[in-house]
Amino acid sequence: MYQKNENGYLVVLSENALISLVLSSLEAYAVEKRGARGKNKKELETYGSIYGQHTTLADGRTLFRLEMAQTDTTARQTTCSVQYSEEAISLKRAALGAFWPHLDYLGDFHSHPYGNLTEARKCQGFYVSEGDRANLDRHWKSFWKNLRYRLGLVVTVAPMQRARESMSWWDGKGLNCLQFTIGNFRLWISAFCVFEENSKGCYTEDQDEGVELSAPALTGLVWEHAEFGKYKNGAFELAAA
Repeated sequence: MYQKNENGYLVVLSENALISLVLSSLEAYAVEKRGARGKNKKELETYGSIYGQHTTLADGRTLFRLEMAQTDTTARQTTCSVQYSEEAISLKRAALGAFWPHLDYLGDFHSHPYGNLTEARKCQGFYVSEGDRANLDRHWKSFWKNLRYRLGLVVTVAPMQRARESMSWWDGKGLNCLQFTIGNFRLWISAFCVFEENSKGCYTEDQDEGVELSAPALTGLVWEHAEFGKYKNGAFELAAA
């Protein structure tokens, strides 16, 4: 299960999951969080779990279909990190397995907040950090592997001075990263698949050519993920197998 799929991966976000990822990340960034002793803060990281289905495509790639992203309300948030609760993750995974078994626990998401667009681009903050990679490996055998953790998403948020600053839907640095604008916020969503190497938990690379992230509600149907066929001479012809 945890051997790296050399055929590649396709990660598809449903509209519901996309909206949840965006709203959770924007709220953590822009809305002041009430803290103890008056220590209210903005520009915080957020954290949550992602659920959906996992299967294999005809071309051998692994497909992750994300149906739901659920924010962890017990996570401890700061401006540069977020501490998840193993108890909360396990509880919600068990509840879904018992009552909504069509929603399999796939992994998690967290956000990276930045003060401006230049800062986010300079450090390529739209990818997992070295700390994220170290955390996966550190708790791999004791926690993540037993949960069947297979996928991690990063949602990066940065405000822009102008709402119409130059951008493109695709990041250009890899198919695993989507870039888009909401108001004067620039957002990126990046996907990282998980595999085991030398008994260690690993994420795929930042610009891994074998990982494709698709969000049809955001980008439309950009291209075919498999051969479709064509209508010719009054009849539809399936693509050759």
